[in-house]
Amino acid sequence: MIRLRALLIFCTVIIGVIGCGKDAPIDACVADKPPEGARKIETRAIDFLVYPAHIPDKYSGCGKIWSEDGYLLFFIKFADGIVRYVEVHDPDNERNGVIKCEIDAQKKLLSGPAEQCSGFENYPMWHEPQR
Repeated sequence: MIRLRALLIFCTVIIGVIGCGKDAPIDACVADKPPEGARKIETRAIDFLVYPAHIPDKYSGCGKIWSEDGYLLFFIKFADGIVRYVEVHDPDNERNGVIKCEIDAQKKLLSGPAEQCSGFENYPMWHEPQR
């Protein structure tokens, strides 16, 4: 939380110098809970909070998906718009730990169980139209 506050203060102070603010109001890599700008996605089973709310096609950085009660479900790293790393957190099975998936630039799985690591290639949570 201290790192997140420091980042916000840093961005506020130098917004005109390096362009923090609109493009990166909160760094998803360090957000420990859904920020105010997270987008809510409603499904029949569960509601998700996604941050950043939308990403450009060639995005490099992090994204996170939380359950509606704020439990981190997925931590995702992008490089040039391609998912390269995913951590899968299962709230119902915490004793198994975090599942880690590494993906190469051609979208092939390098490490991690295929069953839990597939389906992240196109990151559909970020490409839904705004309501």
